[in-house]
Amino acid sequence: MEYNSTQIPVAISICLPIFGYKIFLLNPNINIDEAINILWKDVFTYLIQNFNGVIFVHNLGSFDGFFIYKYLSNYAKPDKVSTIIDDKNKFIQISYKESII
Repeated sequence: MEYNSTQIPVAISICLPIFGYKIFLLNPNINIDEAINILWKDVFTYLIQNFNGVIFVHNLGSFDGFFIYKYLSNYAKPDKVSTIIDDKNKFIQISYKESII
């Protein structure tokens, strides 16, 4: 969604074969920056607690990868996040190798 001329995430959905479907929504009742941080922290916490493996992300290279990398970098130890980016500056892979701080 566009907010003050900036794209922000308002919903993140996850479908894991064993755990089913989970949706995370931005809380409209608190400060927008805090709401975005809570949204991503909740997503990463859920994934760490419920899943260990490879996750495929629709639209990683074109759009979603930017948000995932940005917010994962905020929560993970800096030396634990790595990426593969192609010659068109699109994300091919985002990895992290330890629990969120």
